[in-house]
Amino acid sequence: YHGENAWSTARSMRDVISVDDELQRYVPEFAIELLDLSQKTDDQLRANANLKAFLLLLKYIRREELPARLPEILSLFAAIAEQPSGLDCLKTVLIYLSSGTERINRSQLLDAVAETLQQQGERLMPTIAQQWKQEGREEGRLAGQIQLLQRLLGQPESTLDELLETPSDKLQGELDRLQLELKRRGC
Repeated sequence: YHGENAWSTARSMRDVISVDDELQRYVPEFAIELLDLSQKTDDQLRANANLKAFLLLLKYIRREELPARLPEILSLFAAIAEQPSGLDCLKTVLIYLSSGTERINRSQLLDAVAETLQQQGERLMPTIAQQWKQEGREEGRLAGQIQLLQRLLGQPESTLDELLETPSDKLQGELDRLQLELKRRGC
């Protein structure tokens, strides 16, 4: 559990069903195991590095401290990225961060990625742009196309952060300019 408040709901069937004492023995227990991350200290979550990374992310996703804790959390995921299929795991985490919380904005996420993930971050930014595109953000689609054309034309590549902060109409103008340049070169 990683809600904003401590778990306060029943943890077994017997806690939910109210019966007379003579019938109580017929009510199944069906107890649930609960790990309430909102009540655990960070030291209690340190047992396993991979598990710790996920648990810390879940713990802070809805908290005000998320922006301050993000570099630490992402640095744990950077180690995971070196493992087989770790990069896919990291992409999933970044998509979750970009769409699963209001506690950080694009710029904060991009800064944290740049600060902690370096090479992995450069490969993951198009994934985040794709997520933003799927959420109806035209800027994500335009930014990806602009970066691709800049690469093809051998021009200095704009950062995703710069592009996503640019209004859609200006992005479209830049995309049109790059497409004309590509045609002019006969590509």
